[in-house]
Amino acid sequence: MKYAFVDGGYLREYYREAMRAFFGEEGALDFNLVRNALDAQKLFYYDSIDEEPKPGESEDETRIRAEAMRIALDRIQASSGCHVRMGSMAGSAKRKRQKQVDVLLAVELLTHAFRENLDQAALLAGDLDFKPVVDSLIGLGTWVEVRYVRSHAAAGLLAAADQQTEINLVTFYQWSEQHFQRTHPFPNALGVARGVPGGWHIVDRGRLNERDALLLRHDDGLHAIQVSRYFDTNDLQVSFKDQAKLAQYFEMVYGDITWAGRP
Repeated sequence: MKYAFVDGGYLREYYREAMRAFFGEEGALDFNLVRNALDAQKLFYYDSIDEEPKPGESEDETRIRAEAMRIALDRIQASSGCHVRMGSMAGSAKRKRQKQVDVLLAVELLTHAFRENLDQAALLAGDLDFKPVVDSLIGLGTWVEVRYVRSHAAAGLLAAADQQTEINLVTFYQWSEQHFQRTHPFPNALGVARGVPGGWHIVDRGRLNERDALLLRHDDGLHAIQVSRYFDTNDLQVSFKDQAKLAQYFEMVYGDITWAGRP
């Protein structure tokens, strides 16, 4: 049996950051998709509502923001197999942070393991404070997977887990509500045979780490970045109509390409 435990503040912050960076707006997570993607029978989501005004925020804006958060939490609770656990906020202004949430997550995770309700746990978090929990679970014989956002996760936490799985823009898009996906086009990534496919023309050449990369343009106006031997013998090809958004997507998901500036 596998349960998932989600640090809500962590997921909210980096989902918002990635989606705004690419789409210019947040979208919304579908927790049925999240739980299924984590392959968990149950998902426990830990968060809190900040009901205090932020700097420059009016009382009405604070009330509307808090109410929107309650609605979002109710939707998570209504999702199949999902359970919301609430903490509180402490501090003020920029030093404000969640209180009790991390402790509540740790206690419930260990309780489920001690009761042998699970033999696998997926922890979606990045804080080093969770390392002792992971260490304890490993000692109990529980298989622990940490889902994390690159550059926003402690190396010690990742090293303690049995498995580490990165979450990125592609993950967030796949976890978003179907309506958002239908109304927001996204680059298409696939494996292709080596070489330049028919109808494509080389615009530029570059390097992604140790691999050759091509910037391509199709006769129909589509653009693509193709990386040699990304999948053993096959190339990776990522295509999108907007060349600038294609480059942004590629950097966010795969890394930065050094272009030569020549075909």
